[in-house]
Amino acid sequence: MTLCESSEEKASPTKLTAYRKAIDNLDNDRKWQTDTAVGKRIGLYKLSGELGKGNFSQVKTGYHELTKERVAIKILDKTKLTAKAKKMLSREISVMESIHHQNVIRLFEVIETYTKYYLIMEHAAAGELFKRLISEGRMHESEAKNIFSQIVLAVKHLHDRNIVHRDIKAENVFLSSRGVAKLGDFGFSITVSNGEKLETFCGSPPYAAPELFLDERYVGRPVDVWSLGVLLFFMTTATMPFLGDNMAGLRRSILAGHVNSPACMSQLLKSLIESMLNTS
Repeated sequence: MTLCESSEEKASPTKLTAYRKAIDNLDNDRKWQTDTAVGKRIGLYKLSGELGKGNFSQVKTGYHELTKERVAIKILDKTKLTAKAKKMLSREISVMESIHHQNVIRLFEVIETYTKYYLIMEHAAAGELFKRLISEGRMHESEAKNIFSQIVLAVKHLHDRNIVHRDIKAENVFLSSRGVAKLGDFGFSITVSNGEKLETFCGSPPYAAPELFLDERYVGRPVDVWSLGVLLFFMTTATMPFLGDNMAGLRRSILAGHVNSPACMSQLLKSLIESMLNTS
């Protein structure tokens, strides 16, 4: 036996990198496999508390095993998805993959199993703007200006790329721990060509533009602008500009287009909101 051969036989095994060790755990570690089987883990992500729940999905917090970065994980059950829901999911993924902006929730990756889809997204630690307004009340105009201007930048980024959101509302605006506002939930979003008119009524009725109640084809960008006007009113008053006891009453209120701004609202803010909620 040569000296070279002897050294090779006695060489210690190569030390696994953190990534290689994590992959090895996925394949061999019983605890990891059990966590995956019971829904506590997907891939390199450990799941924890629930952030929200819908008809076809739930959103949980989680973190990446290696980077420890906190994420939001949207989980969809394939067996419960209708054809319409599948189309919305495909559209949501396509749009989010094409957008990279500091004021838009980022999609990191999509994981598919036999029964579920997992959308791994950026986590906004301070949560929904809606919950903030419900718990703490209306925002002072200076604070609202800071948040709203960021959402406008997000919407401009979309419109510049011929994408219409169609579901802008306080529930779809998220806040980071540093006060950065981020627009999310792109299930109703759509890519349009210049001058293209749309048909489908999308989004939340209290935020819907008048043309959506007229059963007419509509241009997408102005619909987003109207929703921004409703959002700004809600942020600064903690009430909605258009009210109704039922859908018919809400429709009449929106078509009438009369906004009762509170006396405490500055003239500049009032003019801005009225310019976005213009029915003419």
